[in-house]
Amino acid sequence: MDPVKASAALAEDRKKQQFDLVMQYPDIAAKLCRPPLKLGDPRNWSGYIPGFCAPETVRGVIPVNDSPIRAQLIAILNEAAERSDLEARPAIANHDPEESQ
Repeated sequence: MDPVKASAALAEDRKKQQFDLVMQYPDIAAKLCRPPLKLGDPRNWSGYIPGFCAPETVRGVIPVNDSPIRAQLIAILNEAAERSDLEARPAIANHDPEESQ
C-alpha cells in the first residue's frame, strides 16, 4: 500500500476507535451535544479530533489549534479512556496490598 493510503487508513482506524470508545458511555457521549460543539446527536460525531498544529506555516510560524471545540473533544475522549482503563483493571484498582500479607 502506498504511504498516503496507509496514512489515510490509519487515520480512519483512529477515528473509529475514538468514536467507539466514546459511544460506550452514553453519559460521556451526551457531552458532544453541549456547547461549544452542540451536536444534535452524539452519533453524528465522526470520531475526528482536529490536530494540535496546522499542517502549514504562516510567516514561518506553525499555528496552534486552541479551538474550544478541539479542547472539548479531547476532554470527552480522555474521560472515556480513563473510565475504560478503570473498567479494564477493577481487580487492580480495588486490590488492597495489605490483604496479601
